[in-house]
Amino acid sequence: MRLTPEKSDLIAFLHSHMDKTLAVTTGSDSPKVTDCLLTLSGLYVETCFMFEKPDETMQAGFHKLADILRAQPYSDSIAAWTLPNSQWIDQISEQGRSLSRFILDEWAECEFAYFDFVLWILQSYLTAWENENIPREESLRLFMEFSTRCMAYEVAAQELCDLVIDKKISSNEWSLADGVCGLSAYAGHSFGHCSDETSQCLLVNDDEQFETIISVMTHEATRMGVPAGSSWNLGMAANDCPADPPVELIQEIRPLCDKFFNALSIMTVEEQAVACAKAAGRMLAVVATGDTPDMPHAIAKPLAMAALVESYRGLKAMYPQVKSSPERIFYEE
Repeated sequence: MRLTPEKSDLIAFLHSHMDKTLAVTTGSDSPKVTDCLLTLSGLYVETCFMFEKPDETMQAGFHKLADILRAQPYSDSIAAWTLPNSQWIDQISEQGRSLSRFILDEWAECEFAYFDFVLWILQSYLTAWENENIPREESLRLFMEFSTRCMAYEVAAQELCDLVIDKKISSNEWSLADGVCGLSAYAGHSFGHCSDETSQCLLVNDDEQFETIISVMTHEATRMGVPAGSSWNLGMAANDCPADPPVELIQEIRPLCDKFFNALSIMTVEEQAVACAKAAGRMLAVVATGDTPDMPHAIAKPLAMAALVESYRGLKAMYPQVKSSPERIFYEE
């Protein structure tokens, strides 16, 4: 790749912007390598979406990057603690995707040249991190894991929206508002469950982490054009009110979601919650944006938030004996 002054400026901007954004997001002046890898994964995935078959493009890019590095990704299993939670993967990789779109606006060459440019940036980072005792085989493996998940969440969100529109809304079984509430409710319902190594169904009782699921939906909606602001919680029930989840919507959407997620081997229950929350944010944009929105955003936003929160609260009300800890989730004896 020929490094022109214009490309050098873009590289300097990318590096500076990534450091500043991660410093604000993480609250640290020295971002972790995993967070940098997540941002670069988003940058790479957005580049893959420029092509007709992004999944094939992503795999081809992995092989080409391995050839450039003259290394193969670490082949052994990765410890679960090395991977951030799904909400964090989505949040940080989306920052990389936004950065990629900005750089692409300044790009004067074809998409193939831009793809090679991104690969060159990636190999520069991965080789530089060897000076910090991080072998390129390991950073390459993590980059591939993050990129795969980032693309899976994006594809799942889009396909879920299309599925709900085709199967429920187009057949007049649901209104657009039902589509928003159904996806939001299933996101809260999914987050409330996880499985341990014995595949026992358990309940996650972690209100702080649940806030990140909420942010997935709200950030996705605002990215798609829904006005931000403080009207998300308008008219929400008080915490001491009985939970009122939209049970019928959850029951109706469950078969669609189960069938869809079974086709995606990496989709854990936590990842399903992230994908549904992203899909709900997009469906909310369909309902509440445009010249003639189907529903005012000041009404649609609280509806989506109520469905998400009440579904999670409903599970907590059903299983009050469940406790959680950072290491393991368990039932009290």
